[in-house]
Amino acid sequence: MNYYQHHIGDFNNATRHLTRVERSIYRDLIDLYYDKETPVPTDVERVFKLVLAHSDDEKAAVLSVLEEFFELRDDGWHQARCDAEIDQFHTKTQQASNAGKASAAKRLNRIPTPVEIPLPSGSTTQDPLPNTQEPDKKPGGKKKPPKPVFTALPENFGISERVRKWAEGKGFKQLEQHLEHFVSYIKRNGKTYVDWDEALMGCIREDWAKVRVGASGAPLPNAVLVWKQSPDGIKAKAIELGLEWKGRMPSELADECENYERALNISKRTGQPVEQYL
Repeated sequence: MNYYQHHIGDFNNATRHLTRVERSIYRDLIDLYYDKETPVPTDVERVFKLVLAHSDDEKAAVLSVLEEFFELRDDGWHQARCDAEIDQFHTKTQQASNAGKASAAKRLNRIPTPVEIPLPSGSTTQDPLPNTQEPDKKPGGKKKPPKPVFTALPENFGISERVRKWAEGKGFKQLEQHLEHFVSYIKRNGKTYVDWDEALMGCIREDWAKVRVGASGAPLPNAVLVWKQSPDGIKAKAIELGLEWKGRMPSELADECENYERALNISKRTGQPVEQYL
């Protein structure tokens, strides 16, 4: 894709709590996603190169954004909204292509018509020859992957166990409020999706309902990082992670704890040593 719609309000609401570097990295990752039309690679060293992250701060920002806004799977880091937009783009492109071919064939009078061929017996009709080609296969005998099927919002759609486990792992709360806003938005706009759980997770991740924004418009602290609000909480987190805490400044120790925990979570998902992500 060489073009996609950038919803300024949605992006700003979802990223107000990020640093300027993290916001820039997030935009670069989204651009990369749409340009390649594939998930972000699992190899973080390759990701660093693709988004020009050279300094330690830039690399830490990449890991932070991946952990918060993307979901790691076997084939890469997925982003629900990007996946949905790319699927819709492919569907529209295929529909336009089919319509164009049909129109061209009609103009050129290439619509096939039945042909009567005399048979030796004198009959003027014959059965059509069997079609030996398999249109659902690519050259080499491999079947084409099934096209994604977009569906309307399922009746009585709710929060599945899959979404609850994902939200718990990410530290997201107030799921019912997110669900209420999501369902209302879908019904108002008539949206369709391939994977409704993924769509809801994208809504929660990007905080469409703005439940993580206070009355002043400033983002509320993420529940996962409440420990950063006091020196005792920072010390407890360092002990939990097995980090040296004695004689350390709280602000410095807090940053190390956050970076280490982020690297540890990614390490558990990828099976790679935690040192690779520090």
